[in-house]
Amino acid sequence: MKDLRPALFEYLLADNAIMAAVDGGMFPSRMPQGRRHPSIVYSEVSNVGFHTFQGPLGFARPRFQIDAWAETPDAASYLSNLVKERLDGFKGTMGTAPNAVTVQGALFQSSRDDYDPEADLYRRSTDYLIMFVERD
Repeated sequence: MKDLRPALFEYLLADNAIMAAVDGGMFPSRMPQGRRHPSIVYSEVSNVGFHTFQGPLGFARPRFQIDAWAETPDAASYLSNLVKERLDGFKGTMGTAPNAVTVQGALFQSSRDDYDPEADLYRRSTDYLIMFVERD
């Protein structure tokens, strides 16, 4: 079975504007404590499989939450928009071997703004549905 996370990581950081904005700061599930530089945190919120009575069809449709963290709301929004430009509507091969997956479609779903007073950082959280082939 294929895992979308390594391919998503590679695909987003292959974009020059995203890479420059986060300076390599893209993390699964949570951001390291004390980090102040703009960052992306990605996590799988849920996943839906597709089946018939004969068994699984080999597709999955996880919902990924991608958080853009920055010191100002405008900077968080800018970073989130870079991700949206790169990801929304994408279909094709994401990542390279051995992590490559075939994406049938990546679809923007929703976004929301937040502020973390403990970290003193702003966040724009955006959800995407990404349908991909998890079984060959």
